[in-house]
Amino acid sequence: MLLCSCRSTENYAYISDAQRDEATDILTNYSALAMPGDELEINIVSLSPESLYQFYERINAGNPNDHEAVKLRQSYLVSPKGEIELPLIGKMVVAGRPLDTIATDITTLLRTNNYVKDPVVSVTRANFRVTVTGEVANPSMLHIEGNRLTIFEALAQTGDITIYGQRNNVKVMREENGEQVIGEIDLTTKEVLNSPYYYLQQNDIVYVEPNGQKKRTATTDPNISSYISMGLSVIRMISTVFINDAYIKYYQK
Repeated sequence: MLLCSCRSTENYAYISDAQRDEATDILTNYSALAMPGDELEINIVSLSPESLYQFYERINAGNPNDHEAVKLRQSYLVSPKGEIELPLIGKMVVAGRPLDTIATDITTLLRTNNYVKDPVVSVTRANFRVTVTGEVANPSMLHIEGNRLTIFEALAQTGDITIYGQRNNVKVMREENGEQVIGEIDLTTKEVLNSPYYYLQQNDIVYVEPNGQKKRTATTDPNISSYISMGLSVIRMISTVFINDAYIKYYQK
């Protein structure tokens, strides 16, 4: 019983091979990528409202003296071709490109064409979502604020993996270059921090597979205990009849 208990605890633990106070390298080249169907929020800030006025008037009619003219925040849907179309700038191919790179390119175009003086541009995803299903407490689709989400954060938002879920073989379905790729990630080892699936991407599907115990339970007839009970009752009745019959015959002799 003690051996089984120790084994069970290890299977349920995350990053169980890391020592206390141990330093571990993490993936540093992560960058959120734009994809077709994404809704990108593009924020443009300038300390010179007059330089932003022309751009502001073209994308949002209103009072040019309003303080909102100093800071623009607009959403643009990435087309199936992977493009967005910006006022003054025109069409840009953004699919498959990091959001921070897109912001840098927009900044350069605004500055070199003298559209906005000293612009500061940021690009975020307005409809970042991932799906977590399988052996978690609350399977659901998550709508995320911001551009970054780790697999541990996603699991935490769905109530964590149940005791019937496999922590060493979590699957992540991801679209890459027009194809669905299925990756695997082991949450019980510190190597998870360097996995390409540690940071989730737009429209990822995380699937936690049931462990052997849950699979055996699922394939077992739920009425088997009733059948066993009925069978034992029948055996008990038959045994009683035979015993009584033998007892009567013995005394008749």
